[in-house]
Amino acid sequence: MANVIVQREAARVHLRTVVEDLAHLTASVADPAADAAQATEEIYARITGILTQRKLQVTHERIFGSLKLREAILGARRRALEQSGQGDDWPITFIEGRPTWGDGLAGVLIQAVRPQQPGGVRTITDGGVARGRAWKRNGSTFLMLQDLHGAAAGVGRESQTTTMFERTKRLLELEGATYRDVARTWIYLPSILQWYAGFNAARSAKYREFGLIADGPADNGGRRTLLPASTGISGANPHGAGPVMDLLAVIGKPASAVKVDLMTNARQKDAFEYGSAFSRGAWIREPDMHASRFDRTWTIVQCH
Repeated sequence: MANVIVQREAARVHLRTVVEDLAHLTASVADPAADAAQATEEIYARITGILTQRKLQVTHERIFGSLKLREAILGARRRALEQSGQGDDWPITFIEGRPTWGDGLAGVLIQAVRPQQPGGVRTITDGGVARGRAWKRNGSTFLMLQDLHGAAAGVGRESQTTTMFERTKRLLELEGATYRDVARTWIYLPSILQWYAGFNAARSAKYREFGLIADGPADNGGRRTLLPASTGISGANPHGAGPVMDLLAVIGKPASAVKVDLMTNARQKDAFEYGSAFSRGAWIREPDMHASRFDRTWTIVQCH
């Protein structure tokens, strides 16, 4: 009897659309025996097929995998993008996120949009390095900044945290935004449990300086409603940095159809009460996200 070879699927890609021109793609490795480069090429071949078919452009890309395989993973990603004719001028955030079976690629998260007007999605650069993407929807400008850090030789993690927030503030201002426009942050901290208190202290100090936190006792207005929603994620990064951050900001005119509301939870203590400066979640409401007479909002609900 001849041998029968069954080719196993190396990767899976899940597409979720909020509306037709806004999509989230989640990719994971399905076969633990798959080579990381092979799985990466399969993932990006499928992703680029979806992007091309739906005329979407990437606005946020994160890769989770073993740092020691980073170059192999990024090389495979680059080959897949070149083969599809996709550009590669946007930033990525690569975080140590090893799969359960050991070393390799764990997965990829992508947000993409179909531009609503000429000019589409543009890349934000800083010193020649891609640091984010900007696009317009429903009269507002969305900014996604990513892979931001304050790494420097001989500088401690808390000092790096301060530098990271200062650099981010400068980039926001160059784009006509302030920290008050930030709806959401993702912050990746290696060995998070070892220095979370120090990180919180450094973040709170900068938020107070930026005017997001008022002096005096907590209240239900002012300082709580100004704090971005956030997730703190344990994971090392290729820069050898303390924290690395991604963030989403929304710049809208007073009459803009896009509304951002920061959330609290009546059954859960506000994070600020135990020294962590973030809101429990954020809602971004847009008029074209609806079904029947009920509003359907793009809801970002995350907490540390």
